[in-house]
Amino acid sequence: YHKYTESINEPKKRWLYLITTIIMIAFQYISHPQSPFFSLGFIFVYNIVLTIAKRKFPFRIRDMLLLGFGVILISAAIAPYQVSYFIDHAGIKDEGAGGKLGFYPEHFGRLFSWFKVDPKFFEGIPADYFYYSRMYGGYWTLPLLFIGLLCILIRRKKEDIVLISWLLTLYIFLHQEIFGGNRNLRFLQLEAQIFYSLIAIGLINIPSLIRLPAQYRAYAKYLLAAVFLIIFMTINYQPLHKQLSGAYSGIDRINAEE
Repeated sequence: YHKYTESINEPKKRWLYLITTIIMIAFQYISHPQSPFFSLGFIFVYNIVLTIAKRKFPFRIRDMLLLGFGVILISAAIAPYQVSYFIDHAGIKDEGAGGKLGFYPEHFGRLFSWFKVDPKFFEGIPADYFYYSRMYGGYWTLPLLFIGLLCILIRRKKEDIVLISWLLTLYIFLHQEIFGGNRNLRFLQLEAQIFYSLIAIGLINIPSLIRLPAQYRAYAKYLLAAVFLIIFMTINYQPLHKQLSGAYSGIDRINAEE
């Protein structure tokens, strides 16, 4: 979609990227019905951020209408019996869950935390899933994440705006209780994609922060990347091996019906 916004004044390219965006979002429905809602949410947030950054609309209104209708029509062709339910529930509310979609100010306090862990989550998900140190190799990666975040906020290049919009979209979906949603846990799995991207950006920008001579910066980036991989694998190898070695017990795990 970001290529569409860059080609807004080139009709042929604009239509190509718009149609490609519609098809890609619609077919996300195959992997999970909630995926298109996150992508559409990202486009909404990205349009706002890009409008603020460029001080002009990066889209055509009729194109956005076409995008919405196109995604719905193709998704309906793929899974006609599910589309109406997900439209009614905006992809963020389970069927049969109490309450309605709306605005719930009593959950406003959750905005001051990245993700509010509910004890019921532990019933089907390991506790490690909710600890930064256990999911990202320890707290030593946290400074790199903040450096990466600071870099994209300062530079604000077109690729940085994509990441900023992606992070804001995820934040909104993780706090959907304010709108009556109850499926924020399902969107937490998207966290690693953006966090590891920010960690990588922070890592390769360290040479620029310490003002190394230009001829040494490239070598420093490769060296830092190699050191990072060695440390990361050293710290995570044992717990990963222990967990994955017992994940699949072989053919004997298949029951008679299977």
